Amino acid sequence: MEQVNLLYCGNDDAYEGILLSLLSVMEHTQRSLCVRIFTACLDIPCGKPIESSRIKLLNRLLADRKDGSFAVLLDVTEIYGKVFKDCTYQAKNSSFTPYALLRLLADRVYEGGRVIYLDADTMAAGDIGTLFDEELNGCALGGVRDMLGSLFLAPDYINSGVLLIDINGVKRERAFRKAIDFLQREKLYFPDQSSLNYSDISICVLPQRYNEQRRIKRDTVIRHFCRCFKPFPYPHIDRRKPWQHGGLRGKERVVFKNCFEEFLLQSSDWCLKNSGTGI
Repeated sequence: MEQVNLLYCGNDDAYEGILLSLLSVMEHTQRSLCVRIFTACLDIPCGKPIESSRIKLLNRLLADRKDGSFAVLLDVTEIYGKVFKDCTYQAKNSSFTPYALLRLLADRVYEGGRVIYLDADTMAAGDIGTLFDEELNGCALGGVRDMLGSLFLAPDYINSGVLLIDINGVKRERAFRKAIDFLQREKLYFPDQSSLNYSDISICVLPQRYNEQRRIKRDTVIRHFCRCFKPFPYPHIDRRKPWQHGGLRGKERVVFKNCFEEFLLQSSDWCLKNSGTGI
């Protein structure tokens, strides 16, 4: 079976989410994984890139699968500086960091093929190989409708936290370059997401099970812990993340119990080895 190309993006603050997400993918996905992580050193308060020592841990975990899986950390600072020099403020002025834009650089790194992009606040409850094999019907991207955006912005407004990317299609349509051009002209609250939705890009709407944004269900493949509106017990925005204390609740605590325990073990082990205390 074809190896699954998997992409994460973020700064050092996102590492815990990436580790937990990847552990859940490893638990449920049978095929080998080629994991790339885009990071960058940016001149902002949250601009610390992911350390290379953290990737050593991911490769040790992936090596235990004995199927050729591996992870690569790519510093895209130079590319980011050239590409986003005229629109970085779009991310700075939103509630999201400029690291959200790194996914739009995928066509400048990958030569071709398919790639699954996952936000750091996603967890796999099923085999993501099924997403990798989904039919895109000639479209450059595949994504799931955003729970709120599809109600208030546009019927097929896509959530960009989970994307199936046909790199050849993206290059052919100049899809990500169109999104970046749009960012240079417009100020957006969701810069990475709205730029994809409002540009002239072919996007295939995929089943909700690949980006379940509210609660885990029987057929859920990927649970996305994005911000969402909850009416009970009082109207509020749910901002919890799975790696945080109390982030997993109810059925999610049961479904993700094994990988969360592994996450705690690996996180504490890395901290001890890199603390310099000699413990």
